[in-house]
Amino acid sequence: MINDEKLMECHFHGFIPGPQEEVFLFLKRTELAKCQKTFYQALDFVQSLFDIYPSWVRIELTDRLYLWEAAATYIEENQGIFTPVVQIKKKGVPFWCAQEEILAHELVHATRIAFKENLFEEVLAYKTSRNWLRRYFGPIFFHPKEVVLFLFLLVGIWCYQLSCLFFFDDLPSLTLWIPLILTGLLIIRVIIVQTIFSLCLKKIRRLLKQPDKALGFALRLSDKEIIAFAFKSLDKMRKYIGKIQEKNLRWHMLALIYMP
Repeated sequence: MINDEKLMECHFHGFIPGPQEEVFLFLKRTELAKCQKTFYQALDFVQSLFDIYPSWVRIELTDRLYLWEAAATYIEENQGIFTPVVQIKKKGVPFWCAQEEILAHELVHATRIAFKENLFEEVLAYKTSRNWLRRYFGPIFFHPKEVVLFLFLLVGIWCYQLSCLFFFDDLPSLTLWIPLILTGLLIIRVIIVQTIFSLCLKKIRRLLKQPDKALGFALRLSDKEIIAFAFKSLDKMRKYIGKIQEKNLRWHMLALIYMP
């Protein structure tokens, strides 16, 4: 079993055991990681928010990203271990968003590589945004595939509308409402998710001796755990932590660092 000193070191560098990750795989993942030449402003920013300093994450400049992507986190396999690689555009970074903020966003994804969950992933990553609108509505899409599907539907609807006008001189009223309905549903979804996450943070702040560390604590939770913190009583969550920290590496780390 890993000792507490090693766990504290892993915590500092942003190595988070996944909900289903075996201890030996976690240890192998930390051993394979090496310190990288990186962007220190982004690291300092992430540390101030999430209590991590993931200097081991490899960051590459590239021209191969999609038009709408300023950066992306990819998974690379090495000796059966999956490690993250952050790629950022050499040129064309959006004028409304600093490179430091974009990299901080991707570093959040990189540290949660062992979490195969999408519900609150983007909510956590967009906490790095300095603009409150992006911070709240940025997670409107949970997965890159949703962006592609949404754009595909919009283009398809526009093509259908143009063909109706060209051939029939008439535009079906329903096609005018579909984009608005889809956007409305996405907005409702993000409001629900943000509300749940906000309730979770409030509960965590009451749990911790240092309430300002609540976001760092939440970064290390699964989707189910975030929902549990939002809706279950604090006493039930304390009992849950008391039981699980003895047999779960991630919860042992959380208890060691945040609830000594």
